[in-house]
Parts: sequence; structure tokens; C-alpha cells
Amino acid sequence: MAFSLGFGHECPCMHLQINLSNQLIKQWKPVLTENPPETHPLLQWRIDKMKLDRSSANYICVNEATLFSFLLPLLPGKSEIKIQQYFVNRVRSLMQMYFFPPAAFKMFDCTSVLFGKSTCKRMVGSITSMRYMYETQYFMETPLPLAEKRVNTSPKQGPNCRYPMGEFLMLRDLFEYPDGNMITFQMPCGLVYAARRAFLDDEPPALSCFDSTSETDENFTARLTFEDLFVLHDQILDLLDKSPSPEIKADLILMDSYLRDELPKRK
Repeated sequence: MAFSLGFGHECPCMHLQINLSNQLIKQWKPVLTENPPETHPLLQWRIDKMKLDRSSANYICVNEATLFSFLLPLLPGKSEIKIQQYFVNRVRSLMQMYFFPPAAFKMFDCTSVLFGKSTCKRMVGSITSMRYMYETQYFMETPLPLAEKRVNTSPKQGPNCRYPMGEFLMLRDLFEYPDGNMITFQMPCGLVYAARRAFLDDEPPALSCFDSTSETDENFTARLTFEDLFVLHDQILDLLDKSPSPEIKADLILMDSYLRDELPKRK
């Protein structure tokens, strides 16, 4: 059984697949679709209920194709329809934050929804591990955005997955971008490693696009947007003003110089 998200007309060829944990299936009592048709990787999600400290009204939402995840915390007394709406709004805000193109929003907004159960045991096991990671960050009093970034930039054992953030950003390349905004960009390996050392676990998303398997001629290659690179450059300049370490400052100056040279060539 399908219902519309309410943002537009239903698309006949794609649907939003929301797979639920057994606990939520018992609680929400949705009509489950057996053997649902294939859909776009961006539209494949699982929602689990989880406990943080004394509150059990928290939800972990995971893109099944990439294991990219986020939390909807502290939602006591909210109906399943409200929780689903919070979920949709959060996915849309993340798509905007990570510069997904208009075509992705159009696809996401006009889909129907099917409910089901996850079938990959390895992926479900990875989600269980992620729950413990979120619980650890909660007890460390890590702010939620940083906790999500730490979980999403840690390697996972799920299907076709390495680092969830990088895998999720790769979904953008499945869409057409207006004006050639999605580009192939190279950066010397040494600068990429230096940037990761400088930012520690609060890396700009652009760094997740540089895959070590893409190394050629001492360069890493990334598929990303101009906006990703502008954000990276802005964060380099911001960190350059704050960093007390001469070694880190020296690395940041080199990265600043490289981006100043390369970005104008791409416009």
C-alpha cells in the first residue's frame, strides 16, 4: 500500500521505501509491501526506534544504500505521521546542505511511500553497531551535528559501503546538474592528508569526496560541486585564523594557495 508525501504528483517509476524495525512495525501497524519494486538509492531508508538515557522516543534513520544516518531525538508522544514528516523534512534539509541538485528534490518530492522490512542481515548488524556509536556520543555530551558527522565518517561493514558520508555524497552523481556544477577535481595526496589532520573529526564534506582508491600521479580525484570547494576554502580560512599550531597553519596556507590557484580555472 502506498500513500503520497503530499508535496506533488506521484511518480509512477520511483517510490520512497521506508523499512521499519520489528518494534516500529508492531507500534505503527503499517501495511507492508512484499517484494517491493526497485527504487532509487536516495529513496531507500530504514527507521529504528532507540533509547538514549531515559528517553526511548528517539529514531535512527539510515539510508540503506550508503549507511548514511541521522537521528530524530526526543519525540515523545509524536504520532507516526508526525515522525515520518520530521524524517522527510530532515532528509530534505540534508540534501540542501550537501548541494543535491533540483532533480533530486523533484524526485524525492513526488514519490509515493511503501513500507517494508530490511532483508540484509549484514546491514542490520551495521545499524546495531551505529546505535551503540550514537549512544556513546550521547553520553560524551557531543553536540548532535558533530555526533552524526563522527558516525558518518567512520568506516562501516555494510553492503557496498566504506565511509557513509562519502558514499552518500556519491549519490549526487546519479543526477544531472545544471550548468555543469558537478565537476571532477584533483588535489595532491599530501594536501588531502594534511587537511584531514587539520580538521580531525570535523572535516568539511568535500574531503569525503576524495577516495584513496582514486590515487593517480600523487593526486586524489573527487566528484563534487563548486559549492563543496567553496565551503572547504572558507573553512580552511576560518581554521587558519584559529589554529595555534605552526605546522597546521603551514599546511592550511598551502591548501589555501592551491584552491586560490585552481578554483578560477574551473569557472
